Amino acid sequence: MVRFSLIIPAYNSRKYLSKLLDSILKQSFKNYEVIVVNDGSTDGTDSVVNKYKKCFENMVVVNIDNSGPGVARKIGFEHSSGEYLWFVDSDDFLYEDSALSYFNEIIEKNKVDMVLFGVCIDYGDKKKVANALYRKMKEGVYATKEIEDINVRSALWYKLFARRKIKDSYFTSSRNLEDCYFTYRYLNDCKCFYFGNRVCYVANRASENSLSKQNPLKKIVESVDVLKSTYSATKYKESLFFTVADYYTSMRRLISRSNLSRKDKTNLIKKTLELKEIIRENHSLLLRANLKIKLKYAYYSIGDYRYEK
Repeated sequence: MVRFSLIIPAYNSRKYLSKLLDSILKQSFKNYEVIVVNDGSTDGTDSVVNKYKKCFENMVVVNIDNSGPGVARKIGFEHSSGEYLWFVDSDDFLYEDSALSYFNEIIEKNKVDMVLFGVCIDYGDKKKVANALYRKMKEGVYATKEIEDINVRSALWYKLFARRKIKDSYFTSSRNLEDCYFTYRYLNDCKCFYFGNRVCYVANRASENSLSKQNPLKKIVESVDVLKSTYSATKYKESLFFTVADYYTSMRRLISRSNLSRKDKTNLIKKTLELKEIIRENHSLLLRANLKIKLKYAYYSIGDYRYEK
């Protein structure tokens, strides 16, 4: 059986995809497959994929109409056969040539449902190292219930997932917060995980087509709906609370500083206020949130009654 499936949704990734594929080709561990889902690219991404297809012994290429990363990942999952899946972004790359060997060593010794590891986030002018949890932990195996009140970063590239635990319902056609939707549904069925401090991935946030650089004002309505749906479905409500609180305060700040009309601002604020029910339900957890979130939440909560009528 193939050990690892690396699933890559690719949309207009011609400038960056070669670096990712080169980093995969350099891996010392070879029992893997690459699934590239060309998500309706119009910039010549397909020519890069076709060039590299000749270099890989086990590469599957699927071309679809532009549907967003959630749909592309689901299609990639359906075309994959690996025991463990790694969803990677097309403008990022693997940090070192022993990343897959490291994962394999972990899996050989521990039958875990998920592997978490370090990521180098490259902002262009600075870099920082982070892991999937907002808490430092020693390397080793943990029961997932031990992190039920710890904020889990949503991005899928922080995590290696066991195929046996993945369900079709974890994927969403939403183009916003689809990582969060998947992560918190997967946690429901995840019993144990391995936490590793080793850096295995570089997230290129300096990329001009990075999803994080897109205008978040256009994403607010759908994102609020996804957060509410995810919160309703997950058992890890306390963990997700911190993401909801951070999103609420960040979006309120963005709206207030935008040049939108008063009417448009009011409509968007009313939409974000739908998250207040979740925050109220877990209000005591605000005491454990970082000071930045506490202060922003207090500031933007003043005068909310004007919109809640």
